Amino acid sequence: METVHQLRVSMPDIEPVVWRRIHVYSHTPLSGLHAVIQVAMGWDDAHLYEFGAQWETYGHNGREPSAYTVAQMLPEVGRGAGYVYGVGDQRNSQ
Repeated sequence: METVHQLRVSMPDIEPVVWRRIHVYSHTPLSGLHAVIQVAMGWDDAHLYEFGAQWETYGHNGREPSAYTVAQMLPEVGRGAGYVYGVGDQRNSQ
């Protein structure tokens, strides 16, 4: 049986908070999740990115995001993760 993760992607440093609710298959690689977030937020994939969860980093300067799935990063309901788009930029523009 296929499982699906429902995620809330938000930009908490902006008022009002900008956010999207997305659904992805649990077996989606983190590189695929990055692609979904880019489309959902209307971004153009022009910057480096990282995910962080459970003391692990995936993406730039971390583990290879195509080798790990959403279910591996978020194995439990209610578990949170971070996503930084614009890693290494002088100012995270998105």
